[in-house]
Amino acid sequence: MNTILVRRLLLPKSTLLLGLLFFGTYVSFFFNIGVPPLFDWDEGAFSEATREMLASNNWLSVTLNGDPRYDKPILTYWLQGLSAGLLNLSESSLRLPSAIAASIWVLLIYIFGRTFFSQSGGFYAAWMAVSSIGICLIGRAATADAILNLLITMSMYASLRYIRDKKIRWLYTAYVFVALGFLTKGPIAVLIPLATTLIYFVSLKDWRTWVRSISNPYALIIFSAIALPWYAFMFATRGWEFFDGFFLTHNINRFQGPMEGHGGSLVYYMPIFLIMVFPFMIPAVRVLFNYRTYWTDPVTRFLLIWFLFVIIFFSLSGTKLPHYILYGLPGMLLLMGRELESFVRYRWILIPASVVFLAFLFLPGLLEYLIPKIDNRVQGALWNEADLSFHWGYRAFLSVAGVGFLIFSLINFASQKSLALSAGLVMPFVLSAWLLPKAGEIMQKPIKEAGTLVAANGWIAVQQDLQSPSFSVYANQIVKDRKMMPGEVTLILYSNYDEQSNFDIVFESRGLALIRLRENN
Repeated sequence: MNTILVRRLLLPKSTLLLGLLFFGTYVSFFFNIGVPPLFDWDEGAFSEATREMLASNNWLSVTLNGDPRYDKPILTYWLQGLSAGLLNLSESSLRLPSAIAASIWVLLIYIFGRTFFSQSGGFYAAWMAVSSIGICLIGRAATADAILNLLITMSMYASLRYIRDKKIRWLYTAYVFVALGFLTKGPIAVLIPLATTLIYFVSLKDWRTWVRSISNPYALIIFSAIALPWYAFMFATRGWEFFDGFFLTHNINRFQGPMEGHGGSLVYYMPIFLIMVFPFMIPAVRVLFNYRTYWTDPVTRFLLIWFLFVIIFFSLSGTKLPHYILYGLPGMLLLMGRELESFVRYRWILIPASVVFLAFLFLPGLLEYLIPKIDNRVQGALWNEADLSFHWGYRAFLSVAGVGFLIFSLINFASQKSLALSAGLVMPFVLSAWLLPKAGEIMQKPIKEAGTLVAANGWIAVQQDLQSPSFSVYANQIVKDRKMMPGEVTLILYSNYDEQSNFDIVFESRGLALIRLRENN
């Protein structure tokens, strides 16, 4: 009787696991989300485009500083506009759609693993997703990537359910999420599910099933009804300018060659991948070594193809950015969750984690060494005069974590497994509590202060020396690239200021200056 009573009083295992995941998502995606200023370039550009959409009440055509912006489709701007419209424009409201998308993505990974493997396998995969440094970063960024990552994973989950259960509603569901992904970032949201399923069915010598699935008329109608109206509107109003700017420049040209200096070798993503899954590198490597075993099972074969296609495709792409690998990471995380179900060498997770935690104690000194190597003039000026000291809590936390995990890795301890899992949340917490706020203070605080000053005084700002879309957000106005008029202001590098010219410095901080053209006498 007492045993039955105790069992009833205890939380169900699924409730406990979900509670842990909710705690992890709060630490990774919501804690201190509004503390760092908006980062240039991507966050600032998305945020300014959203601000202009709200100011003009034009929810169809995206502009950046008044000029058409064809980089990304419309869905992210709609979500950011809805959040900022309900909660007022701020760093938190602009980042909230990404944080919510990342949180739902973690829950979906748990459901994915529980559906096809086991509850524990789903939890391990979801916990490693919460722990991923890359997911932590995109889940806090006012950009399209966390939203796209969620929609790709939803489409892949629905595709695998359709393959297993043979129920047509799952095919239609997959097409819904592919269409929403197409509205988020364009063709890549279609390519990944399409190529993964094609390779999967070809590997089973059943390509006819794939052809029947992708040509289902009702599924195509669903996709067209969701995805095509906005593209049709843009083509009708902007014509080939939109087609060339979006499809050619920002999609095909990105694959053919590096854009904006974002290139890399064929092995570019291998170290990125290991960083993304830190500190769970050993289970990841075990998955790759055991690929033959995973190839024999239909579900794990699908997941393996998903991950390998993404990493190979983007390795061949001319433009390489670290977050591209995240679009295939769910497949690997689910396989790693399977590995952790039978994993016993947890000290090989704790030891490298401890070394990295202790190494981060020397980050301020490393930054001082790297500052002279910065080749960007603006960031060089900002970093050169920055305060690189960290709060005492930073060193204390990393010291306790590093030494503690190292000690427990060297002794036989019953809870090594729990400690290894908890080690995964250390870096997301350090990022949220100290690293991102410090980076924002160094890289963006003077820009935010200058923009806020412009808005408070009602000055008209123009762009001449520096390109900073976040400055436009904080100045609460479109900042055009044109010649200054009397009484107007512009943000420049202080080193470019000529004291004999007809300007007054109205703000100066760490190498940046806000100057105002004197009125004519």
